[in-house]
Amino acid sequence: MDDGEKEICTRLEEIIKDGAKGMLLGGFHTPNHRWAIASILMACSKFFGGKEMEDAAFGYLKEGIDCNADGEYSEKSAGNYNRINNDAMILLTRATGDAAYEQHTLRNLKMMLTYLEPDGSVFTANSTRFDKDLLVYPTDYYMEYLRMGMKYNIPEFLQMCNTIFDLVEEKRIAARDCLIWFLLCPQYRELEYQESYRPGDYHVFYGDSGIARCRSGRYTYTVMKGKSNFFYLHNGTMKLEMKVCGSFCEHRAFKAEEMERLSDGEYHLRQVMRGWYYLPFEEAPATSDWWKMDNAARPKKSGPDMQIDVWVKEAEDGVDIRVRTSGVEGAPWRIELAFSGVNFLTGPLFDMPVSGSEVLVVKKGEVEATNGWDTLIVGPCFGEHHFTEGKEDSEKKTPGAFTLYLTDYTAFDRTIHIGNRLSGMLRAEEVDRGE
Repeated sequence: MDDGEKEICTRLEEIIKDGAKGMLLGGFHTPNHRWAIASILMACSKFFGGKEMEDAAFGYLKEGIDCNADGEYSEKSAGNYNRINNDAMILLTRATGDAAYEQHTLRNLKMMLTYLEPDGSVFTANSTRFDKDLLVYPTDYYMEYLRMGMKYNIPEFLQMCNTIFDLVEEKRIAARDCLIWFLLCPQYRELEYQESYRPGDYHVFYGDSGIARCRSGRYTYTVMKGKSNFFYLHNGTMKLEMKVCGSFCEHRAFKAEEMERLSDGEYHLRQVMRGWYYLPFEEAPATSDWWKMDNAARPKKSGPDMQIDVWVKEAEDGVDIRVRTSGVEGAPWRIELAFSGVNFLTGPLFDMPVSGSEVLVVKKGEVEATNGWDTLIVGPCFGEHHFTEGKEDSEKKTPGAFTLYLTDYTAFDRTIHIGNRLSGMLRAEEVDRGE
């Protein structure tokens, strides 16, 4: 090392040491910050020999790592923060020699194999962070799959490394910034692995996370607890999401409180919406200003309650979804189906191009939504009342999506079939090139 290189290393050491000292004085905002801070402090404690940094790291770690048995971290951020946590766990193992930390990474990376959509993107709809519903590809997971795949000899992880670079080439997106690792670690440069990851059919139910991820042939579908958009289907070029919406007391949409797997490919969701109304105070309040009143102490009248049950069951060419409401009579509710990637609709009385922002109530028959490659068939349709978008009882429409409304009055029991098939135009990967 010459004098110039020594000077660079000295300056870098000063910067890193000052940064670590700054972490000793600060705190965190979100769950993943704890592990980023703890891992850097632990690594710096080994580098600089500082017990104060090690003690501070264990101050965070004593809370326990928030990665459940499914491999999901608290923020459920498959598009970003899962990999931030994974990197921290790998660094903690390296700094402490305790392999228990990177076991969380292994579980998460195995789970992530079931979060891949048919177009190679990552399912992000259940994230609690900024990546929710964003189009994200798994490029940032490359080094994690490589390091853990090599260390633990996991073929699927090494296959994912090749799949990630296949996606980089196919989608013309930026590759992971991993050159520094290849410069520092010769073993990564020396590895040669030929296969890419090709997921087969699966049905996984992550009970702790409240999500089921299923793959059947060319499409995936997802069922989620606690989300108004409780169902997603992705066939590679089109995406469909479903909600059950209306207005009942403070409730605007079905969000399952309970979720159970009845069998592979069959799930039951349930919510009881508690009805209640405020009553006048028994004695005159001290003020007429609503915001200064003790409304928490105001008497209430309970009931009625509305119960919504949803069954999702895989069918031969798609999925059947049964929605049953009970407990309240005559409330106008609806089933919303938002289609992304659609450019043409066919129904009982119409054939129409769509730009992606239209809304439609269809009263009978089936609707076929297509884009030239794929077709989704939804039905039977029903429309017992007219719904005007933008009313108070409406959740926000999915941006850029065509929305189909199926409307009825409670109590109702409806089953909708969502079928999936190839259109006349074949995708490039399905053309026999004679190779």
